[in-house]
Amino acid sequence: MDGGFVYLLQRVFRRLPLAGGRPLLAVPAGLAITAVAFALRMALDSELPSGFPYVTFFPAVVISAVLFGLWGGISSAVLGFLLARWYFVAPVGSLSMAGGAGWAMGLYVFVVVVDIIAIHSAQVAMGSLDRERQRNRDLAESRQLLFHELQHRVGNNLQMVGSLLSLQGRRVADGPAREAVAEAARRVQLVGKIQRTLYEPEGSQRSLSVMLEELVRDIVASGSDGTVSVRMDVQHDAVIGAEQSIPVALIVGEAVSNALEHGFTPGEGGTITVAVAGHRLDGAGGLRITVSDDGRGLTEGFTLEGSTSLGLRIARSLAGSLGGSFVVVRADGAGGGTLATLDFPLTATA
Repeated sequence: MDGGFVYLLQRVFRRLPLAGGRPLLAVPAGLAITAVAFALRMALDSELPSGFPYVTFFPAVVISAVLFGLWGGISSAVLGFLLARWYFVAPVGSLSMAGGAGWAMGLYVFVVVVDIIAIHSAQVAMGSLDRERQRNRDLAESRQLLFHELQHRVGNNLQMVGSLLSLQGRRVADGPAREAVAEAARRVQLVGKIQRTLYEPEGSQRSLSVMLEELVRDIVASGSDGTVSVRMDVQHDAVIGAEQSIPVALIVGEAVSNALEHGFTPGEGGTITVAVAGHRLDGAGGLRITVSDDGRGLTEGFTLEGSTSLGLRIARSLAGSLGGSFVVVRADGAGGGTLATLDFPLTATA
């Protein structure tokens, strides 16, 4: 059976009974349906052989119970009982239950009671199921809102701490100390941004490329004069757990911030390209993320091992904790610039 037709039937039956909990509407409706069934039975009386007194009354009871609920089915069954006994069960014109009439009407009662109970039970179960589904939808929506609000608040709180550190750093007289506090403030704010980009609003983990693109564009927008653009080059994407996402985002954020700070002359602008590709690492599946720019490039003789930059040293340490590596070199080609490369193996997500 076509899935769309089944879905349509389910939607129709979820709206039944039409008069649930309203006997003043259900009883007249059940009586009216039985009256139609009686008229049809009278019209067919000459065409039907003897022994079919209930041929139109059984469907009437079922239709009444389905469309108008328990009271609709009961009213239809009672009226059908009286009409069948009076007009179609011998001796005709009597309500006596003596002899064979009692057995015949007993069969009628048994069948309609079973039908009404089955239909009513199904409708009660369907109503309970719909209420449970709605409750689950409400709980899921509430959970999503709470989760999103929690992520938003954690990110905001971290960025607020970063702002407070930044304000405090401006009051530090010693130059190196002031710079260290400013760097700490920037990194705390970066962690706050990462926290806000880890998950979708409904709570599912974002893919790495989506998370990085939002993070990088946010960093560039807040750390440049508007002349630096971002280009994403995603050849391979993956959903990774938070235990990998946060260090990866910190490393990429550090590389982008470093490019903004040291790679471009204010007002001249340029492009930062973030590429994500698959990479085999020690025979296992992994990812390679590169952050390149077309800026003025590294100074002569630069080595990551000999760099005094705390941010780059942190990035290298984080890469080691991932079981990978992080290198920064002068980019090849006429455009110059800097190329930072992170290689790390993928671990299974929960």
